[in-house]
Amino acid sequence: MVRVHLRVRDERANPSPFRADILVPGARSRAVWSVDGCAELEAPPGATLRVSRGFDHDAVELAVGPASDQRLEAVLVRRFDARKWGWYGGDNHVHVVHDPSSDPSLDIAYGARLAQSEGLDYIQLAYQWEPTGAWPDAAELDLRCREASRPGVAVSWNVETPKSFIEEDDGGETGDLHCLGHGWTVGLRDISRGPGWFHSGPNYRVLQEVARQGGVAGVAHPTRSWTHKGNLVSNRNSELPFDMVAGGPYAAIDILNDGPAGFFADERVWYTLLNLGYRIAGTANSDACLDRGAGPGRLRTYVRVRGDFTWDKVVEAIRAGRVVASSGPFVRWSVAGLPPGSEFASDGRVRRAVMRVWSAPQPAERLTAVQLIRCGEVVRAWDLRNLGIRSWSGAFDLRADEFAWYTLRVLSNPVAAPETPPAVAVGGVIWFLPSGFRRPEPTPACVDLSAVDEAGRPVSGAAVAVIDAEREVARFATDADGRVRITAPATACLNVAAAGFAPGERRIFTDCPEILEACIATDTAWASLHQPTTYHSMRRLLSGLRMRVTLRSMPSA
Repeated sequence: MVRVHLRVRDERANPSPFRADILVPGARSRAVWSVDGCAELEAPPGATLRVSRGFDHDAVELAVGPASDQRLEAVLVRRFDARKWGWYGGDNHVHVVHDPSSDPSLDIAYGARLAQSEGLDYIQLAYQWEPTGAWPDAAELDLRCREASRPGVAVSWNVETPKSFIEEDDGGETGDLHCLGHGWTVGLRDISRGPGWFHSGPNYRVLQEVARQGGVAGVAHPTRSWTHKGNLVSNRNSELPFDMVAGGPYAAIDILNDGPAGFFADERVWYTLLNLGYRIAGTANSDACLDRGAGPGRLRTYVRVRGDFTWDKVVEAIRAGRVVASSGPFVRWSVAGLPPGSEFASDGRVRRAVMRVWSAPQPAERLTAVQLIRCGEVVRAWDLRNLGIRSWSGAFDLRADEFAWYTLRVLSNPVAAPETPPAVAVGGVIWFLPSGFRRPEPTPACVDLSAVDEAGRPVSGAAVAVIDAEREVARFATDADGRVRITAPATACLNVAAAGFAPGERRIFTDCPEILEACIATDTAWASLHQPTTYHSMRRLLSGLRMRVTLRSMPSA
């Protein structure tokens, strides 16, 4: 092995934070990180050191020679200055620890140093925050993040939530493991309910709580799954159709989180939601676990904010769709001078769009294509494969006289390895909306409820309180036959009470079995997440539910 003394500077000769990947043919790469521009490492002769600082700087490759002790230097040149334009790149889904037996030195401060080395402008570090698995309160986590803050890196915490499985999570040991879905948040301020609450279903309870706190939630890896002992282990978001239709929707969905096949599957789910009219941002987050040797920011979401960076502005940008999802490249584009997230009237007018794109930062990376996507279909493409360029600008005209949305997809590939999956950037959406267009409204549940005693006799005059987001929103009473038709938020609980009986509580989601059955069917046939009919079917399902509540007699005093 060769001892390498590595020194890294920026174009102004100042020490630069960096990541160095040790690349050896036929072997798994290793990485080291530095925040002060210096590192000592060991590598075999003939290895390559790829020195990088995120997506905004050109990476540099250095050859390790045969000498036993070497000094190598690299200069990292900024390729574009996203922050100057108001774009901040970050990662919202990073676990410090996954395995409780991990190195006890792993903590939020460690994650913050890696974020600085990776060139992230912001990072959120999720549970587990340390190997002990402790669940501190929000004030303690705020303090740790302030103490861990690094120059140029905003540090915060969040929880991988909502996160819930339908069966007990045994990793697929005893049978198929179905998932209601995983998520991530920005703007979570209070986690005093504890890990059990944030990591149990139904997911919409957590979505309501995040919204109550003024934050947003994003869908993590919506179509991810694997097998264990021949059993399905799902990380898919099977509750997504219910959540979107019932009005507890997500503000974002990760279209970049897994490998290339996962990207195209997740992207199609995003397209379907956009085509249904939902304003939902397409994002990218790594779901990295730092105790597994993974750095944050392999995938990142750029958000466009006005003025100085704050977490509230990140929430605002995601809600507005001012985002770029990237695994390396970058794209700036606007229509009539307005950024992604903007809305125009579908009035047939021609509007000028301009774009500037960059390849991924690796030395061999070159732009291969820019694609204009309209309502999920590529309607125009610029073939850049033969130009051998790392940045490119263009302009084109857009017009629409009906509902339409557009986004740009940028692809790049190493010239020397054409079989390598493409690096991707997806710009935010720009909308064209016809007169009178309205976003989808929450669909209420229509429930035919019958209240009976243990013998099956109807209970008349039972009071039914409708509780949604932990407050009463309506009240009904059963008739002489013990029946009542209830129209209520699909996310509601029904509290049924009658004189002489113990009160009963029912949740529409879990106690109308056809809803949960629909989620399991979606989880099994995950491609149904791509189909608009899945969401239309959920609306129809909610319009005709039945629920039977058996009330238990209370002994008389």
